[in-house]
Amino acid sequence: MSEKQATISEPTTILGLNKKVNDNLTSIDARFKYIEKKINQAELTNSEHFANFEQRFDQADKRANDIEVLLLEIRNYIKLTVHGNSGSY
Repeated sequence: MSEKQATISEPTTILGLNKKVNDNLTSIDARFKYIEKKINQAELTNSEHFANFEQRFDQADKRANDIEVLLLEIRNYIKLTVHGNSGSY
């Protein structure tokens, strides 16, 4: 009886075997599409993060340049003040 049960659950015709293969291929295709969708979502998320990082780095670079300009102005002001005061002594 166990031999009959084993043969009943297995496809016995080429059409049955073909259907089983097609079903398995469809299942595999669906899994690959799901994985591809998840990878695309991850890539999009990463692209958004990189764009945000680039914006932040650009802002930090601009602020650093602004600070550098301000420090140069302070330095020049101090030089003028020191040299201006030392000349009057």
